[in-house]
Amino acid sequence: MRVLYDGAIYNFQSHGGIRRYFDNLFKQLAADYSLSLYRCHPQIPLARRPHLRQYTYRYFRPRRLSSALEPFFLRGLLGTGRFDLLHPTYYSYSPLIAAAGRERLPIVLTVWDLIHERFPDQAGPTADTVALKQKILPLAQRIICISESTKADLIEIYKIPEKKISVTYLATDLNAALALGDEPVPERPYFLYVGSRLAYKNFDRLLVAFAQAFSAKSDPVLCVVGAPAQPAEQERIAALGLTGRVEFYPYPDDRHLAKLYHRSLALVYPSLYEGFGIPPLEAMACETAVIASNRSSLPEVVGDAGILINPLDIAEWTDALRQLATNPQERTKLIERGSERVKHFSWQKTAAQTLAVYQLVGG
Repeated sequence: MRVLYDGAIYNFQSHGGIRRYFDNLFKQLAADYSLSLYRCHPQIPLARRPHLRQYTYRYFRPRRLSSALEPFFLRGLLGTGRFDLLHPTYYSYSPLIAAAGRERLPIVLTVWDLIHERFPDQAGPTADTVALKQKILPLAQRIICISESTKADLIEIYKIPEKKISVTYLATDLNAALALGDEPVPERPYFLYVGSRLAYKNFDRLLVAFAQAFSAKSDPVLCVVGAPAQPAEQERIAALGLTGRVEFYPYPDDRHLAKLYHRSLALVYPSLYEGFGIPPLEAMACETAVIASNRSSLPEVVGDAGILINPLDIAEWTDALRQLATNPQERTKLIERGSERVKHFSWQKTAAQTLAVYQLVGG
């Protein structure tokens, strides 16, 4: 099997979930299969990887001429029959995608979520992402979705035939063994939130529930991992009486994040929509409890190993927070279930299922 990857994600993402997904595919498959990565005018350095051949096209001046010549470079790259299929790393209609269409090179596309379609006013820049998705989806011979929920959305919104779609779950590299360092964590008991705070993540309702659940100075604090606090968020925190009770830990590395998970009372994850939901999986792998939304893909990830709640019901969130703050037996039970649940997810399984999709289209 000879697979070419469009390295678009490596041109604009120095870290993140999609990049980690492909890094782990390379790690699992490269020793036994021929993998290649094409990058056009890369801006972010990429370390060399054993068994992964890298092709690079660098723009030159005049830019118009270099852009005009790239299709000829790609014709030479793809026209030799050296690849069995192309797997783009993101939704991009690049010259490589166009060249693959001309050369009839099969395309396998991973669809991460339909957030921009479901929440066009809440998910950040939308129009470009949706337009690119609309352009590349018809070109794919096979589509990988990272949850049954995403698959159902793809069928509903884009009318993709079910027979073209395979579901391949994600995994995590984090575990409790990474949590042994001296990285700082909150001094008081704490609940943990991990991720962005875009509107669909439902973070504001979590703040309201937290303010209603706890008021004493000895009560738990809320630890927030992600971007630094914005002025509007600080104002909202103050208005809810939570000043000094919400602590921000911007962008910790993996060891620090594992420790923040492991020492927490629970991960709280009230998102209205996810394509998969990595933080709950990371939390279970790092041996903490999970309180999560019961929407979209999250029940697929958490199963019966966490407390699943209507993300719009603040009273339910308040009750769940209080329960895990005061009931160590319930928390221990959830941690034990989570430790079993996480065994269903591994990068080895992800890679094997992805390879099965490759074999369907690439022979």
